[in-house]
Amino acid sequence: MRLIITIIIIIIFSKVYSQKEVGNELLSPLGSNHVLIGIENGELAKNVDGLFYYEYDTLKLPEGKGLIDDFTTNKFKPINAQPGDPLVTDTSWFHLYRLGLPDTMGSEYMFDTTYYTLIDTLIGFGFDSLVYANVAFGSIEVLVYDLCTYPPTSYLDTVWPNSAYIDSVWPTSTIIVPFTDPNPDLEQDSVVVYKVATSILDTGYLWIDKFTYLNNTYAVDPPSYGVVTFDGLDEVGYPYNFISTSAGQGDYLTSVPIDLAFRTDGTPWGVSDSLELSFWYQPQGLGNEPELNDSLVLQFWSPSDEEWASVWFAQGSPLDTFKRASIKIRTVNYLMSGFQFRFMNYGALNGSLDHWHIDFVQLKSNAINDETLQEVAIQYPVNTMLKEYTAMPWKHFKENPESNMLDSVNLRVANSWTLSVAANTTKYDVSESGTMLTTVFADNATSSVSARGKLSIPIDVYQDAAWFYYDTAVSDTSAFFDVDFNFTGGVFLTKSNETFSLKQTFTNFYAYDDGTAEAAYGITGTQPKLAYRFTMPLSDSLFAIKIHFEPSVNDVSLDPFILMVWDNAGPGGTPGNVIYEEPLLTTPKYNLGVNGYYVYQLSEKVLLNGTFYVGWKQTTSSRLNVGFDKNIDNQDKIYYNVSGTWANTSYQGSLMLRPMFDGAQPTGWVSNEDYKLLATVYPNPALSNLHIAMAETGSFEYQLIDLNGRMLVQNKFVNRTQIAVDSYAAGIYMLKVSDKMGNFTILKVIIE
Repeated sequence: MRLIITIIIIIIFSKVYSQKEVGNELLSPLGSNHVLIGIENGELAKNVDGLFYYEYDTLKLPEGKGLIDDFTTNKFKPINAQPGDPLVTDTSWFHLYRLGLPDTMGSEYMFDTTYYTLIDTLIGFGFDSLVYANVAFGSIEVLVYDLCTYPPTSYLDTVWPNSAYIDSVWPTSTIIVPFTDPNPDLEQDSVVVYKVATSILDTGYLWIDKFTYLNNTYAVDPPSYGVVTFDGLDEVGYPYNFISTSAGQGDYLTSVPIDLAFRTDGTPWGVSDSLELSFWYQPQGLGNEPELNDSLVLQFWSPSDEEWASVWFAQGSPLDTFKRASIKIRTVNYLMSGFQFRFMNYGALNGSLDHWHIDFVQLKSNAINDETLQEVAIQYPVNTMLKEYTAMPWKHFKENPESNMLDSVNLRVANSWTLSVAANTTKYDVSESGTMLTTVFADNATSSVSARGKLSIPIDVYQDAAWFYYDTAVSDTSAFFDVDFNFTGGVFLTKSNETFSLKQTFTNFYAYDDGTAEAAYGITGTQPKLAYRFTMPLSDSLFAIKIHFEPSVNDVSLDPFILMVWDNAGPGGTPGNVIYEEPLLTTPKYNLGVNGYYVYQLSEKVLLNGTFYVGWKQTTSSRLNVGFDKNIDNQDKIYYNVSGTWANTSYQGSLMLRPMFDGAQPTGWVSNEDYKLLATVYPNPALSNLHIAMAETGSFEYQLIDLNGRMLVQNKFVNRTQIAVDSYAAGIYMLKVSDKMGNFTILKVIIE
């Protein structure tokens, strides 16, 4: 393939976005979405070669409620087919065709006339009468297919061979000197496209693309807990345009084909049937405000006209409540089989910016002018059943399970209708590895949710040695519980939003956050420090810290920092004495490891108990931009120091930073002690070049550090590399080699 799109990954935010800055602190927009990166056949650069084209059945529009998606379930068809699967067929397409057949591979053509030079003499005069003539090649008609779109489009063109030569016809022995243009206008190429047929299992899918972000964390006061979010990131979490700050078309959300010609009983749909598409939308939410010249757009596809037409739009604005939009389908060019609709946003394309959120999309008949939503639903997810944490080491939890459980958990329900609604039989079911453990009901069998009101329904968790706590007998070192919250609200639009599922995880780390970032947090100053408070019930050894760094306004991946641990002996329980200072410098790692968290292993274990702080000291004034979860507030545990005094953060939320403990490692975990990268360094001592050879294949990074802890050089490499060391003073140095998961080894090297 020569059809390669080269993307230079340089994130530049020269446009001034709505960054919230207070003193030396800053919350800024995200540069990518770690939840999406690396899933579902994701690539940075794409073309038609290797494309999987998915076919979709045309849906009939049901009577009554019609087609609905409240985004509390996933109605996006999985994009995971592979060559050789039963429903997959492949087709080869060629760039150039001649006389109805693919041209020969390697064929090259020019758009302008090409020539060859003929050299001859007048008879009897020899070299004294050389005659030069430029002779044009004959033109060729080719059918050119555009292999960057699917289905490929084609056009006829007249071209000439990419060929030229000097032909001497005197003397009788012919001398040909060929040459070609190194940059032909056209060159034969080919692609393979895979078509994925539909199956009887393709039921319930409403959307044919996955550019938007299905989530339950970005919206503010939504009708239900699930929304789709539009921004400047593609379906795999990277910016559509890494460099440009210009606005453009961002995400799409496109429906499957729908039959608006005939009902399920075979009778035709008509204008008098009052077909209507409605939806609820919100600008910004917990994300970035779309400016006035940004917009959210709705388009309809006409099968007869074979084109999209814009039928509605909203201009960018600051955070507002969810509003309902409705569009009547009245023209006959849409009342056909194959009708589709799609949403798209216009805004910045170089980051998670200019957000819009959509909920409750409904296409139905017999629509009336009703601006309300007849629905009662769970409005927000339940993030934890624990008193302090969203996750904690299982062995730490088992020390005193009762004290770690909430007294009660609140199920937050929203009623969007104009009448009060009863929420009945509110409960949660707890299971482990598919085995049901218990069911706990709310005290009130029936709760009334007022018209267009909201209600938090409490369900007891642990009070006075009663009710529920996680069963400590299910496992020794780790446990994973499924907690399904549910209520019965009557027959409305959909039942899926009356249930929410929480997975409570217990392995070897503490977490306050929900695993998703809505912003990036950073501090500036002279060697600023950031500290995050945790409390544990027993003594255990800290061996690593998981951190999710977010690429945002600045790329600071080369800015070193020092991992730190403090006690809480400062004034008012603030960070006090330094318990541990990592001797080796490290740098932010973006979108690596599991769920975007990178494991920073310490050079030695640190025994801790009770309350402590973990964090870092920066060596530069750059903001390092740790992920910031806006949905769970742990503001009281975040401290920063830029002037010698610790101050509590001004922002409500949680840092995506998680301490990991050695004694709490789950079964199957490969610890820092059990697993070591094997690296060979030679020659050692080294005079001019130091070679590194890894025992395993993969991508690695080395850091050469002097005995004062200064990082002298840092680079990434694959399998093996060498370091020029002749410019460094003779002495002893430390060489740290690490992989993408944070595993590392430290070697002593001598430079002569």
